[in-house]
Amino acid sequence: TTARESLSGRCCWMCTARWRNAMGTRTLVPFRYQGQYEDEETGLYYNWFRYYSPKMGMYISSDPIGLAGNNPTLYGYVSDPNIWIDVFGLDCTVKQANKLLDEGATSLKVRSRSDAEQIFLDRYLGYKNTTGMNATEVKSLFGNKKGTYHWDDQIGPDGRVLGHAVDNIDGDMPHLQIHSKENGKIIRIFFPK
Repeated sequence: TTARESLSGRCCWMCTARWRNAMGTRTLVPFRYQGQYEDEETGLYYNWFRYYSPKMGMYISSDPIGLAGNNPTLYGYVSDPNIWIDVFGLDCTVKQANKLLDEGATSLKVRSRSDAEQIFLDRYLGYKNTTGMNATEVKSLFGNKKGTYHWDDQIGPDGRVLGHAVDNIDGDMPHLQIHSKENGKIIRIFFPK
């Protein structure tokens, strides 16, 4: 239920929506999901740089940043609108994180595990999963840790990541740990519990 009040604070409009059934005038309050603004005449949602068509489920013009947006379709909305807030229709956390990694960052925080998974898919396909293995097992199986990754995302009863001592700050948050193929450099992508 969405309400609109008069200047005196009295409710003068209300819209109650059920699955595929809305009652009330939709465009009196023109704001839509993720801050979009509905154009009453066209039925399109404005996102600062381009219009989104809710009927087609896509933008009506291509992404102004082109392929730099890391979106498989230049007309699509972000991969997961529940975690990628894209008010301007241009950006997402994953893009910013990838830029930081390009600049040499070795530790960064993203909004969710889904963001960390997307970064992995963007950059580290072909790396070997060593989740659950100790360092000795990894080295005996692969020779070294280069080109491997593991998820440190199991939380213990103390609220810390399992396998991390109290004085190890990496245990404060779950993370994806990557050992670069090139030089074995450790990259950690942290995300909330």
